[in-house]
Amino acid sequence: GLSAPSIGSNTVAALPPAMTAKPPTSSLSYISPPSPFGRTKCRVSLEYANTRIDEKEKRLREVGEKIERKNREVNQLVLGNKELTALTQTLNLAMQSEKAVAALVDTLLDERRKTIVENINRVFRNVTNKPQEYDRVDLMDDWGVCVVTKNDTIVPDDALSAGEKEVLAFSFIAGLNLSTDRAAPLLMDTPFGHLDNRHRRGLLEALPTLPNQVILLATDRDLPDDDIPRLQSHLHRHFELIRDQQAEKSNIQEVG
Repeated sequence: GLSAPSIGSNTVAALPPAMTAKPPTSSLSYISPPSPFGRTKCRVSLEYANTRIDEKEKRLREVGEKIERKNREVNQLVLGNKELTALTQTLNLAMQSEKAVAALVDTLLDERRKTIVENINRVFRNVTNKPQEYDRVDLMDDWGVCVVTKNDTIVPDDALSAGEKEVLAFSFIAGLNLSTDRAAPLLMDTPFGHLDNRHRRGLLEALPTLPNQVILLATDRDLPDDDIPRLQSHLHRHFELIRDQQAEKSNIQEVG
């Protein structure tokens, strides 16, 4: 028999080799339970990620809105460029048209100037009292007129007499009327006051040749009764002013 070990002794009973404890042949891994600190850390990380996503989405929207604004600006610039291009083309066309019209006006004006100068000289040569001395009347660039002598010298204005200046002015006005298709009425107030007999006769002969109506105001000294027959066949109506000294007024009376 086996003897039982005594309780409380320091002796360990020896067991037979077959009775010795052995570790299990298969083992299981040990998983510790999750820590509450780990769950808090994951939650914080998720909230931070969501916040960052929101910020990125907001930034993305802002960028998209900015892109849309820029696109609108580009479209406006494109539209503006189209309008500017159309306006530029219209302006260029207008400038070209203006140049063409100006060239046409200059051409017509040059042609008309020639006609006006011819008519001025035709009247002037019939009225002037110096046909052997004066050659012609020239029309200057500013549409002023000057008398040119046979020696091709311009006569200064202060060298012309008062009667010659009136003849020159009448020749210019008559030349303009002869050069237009729509002749305007010509009103002449005492045109013979500074004229000598030669100029008066020439003017009386030139008046009926004008294509327009002439209204002639003259005193009995400017137009003596002896000169009226020269115009009689061309007069449409003849009036006189009769002064009534008692009534202190003038009356118009038709003659003939």
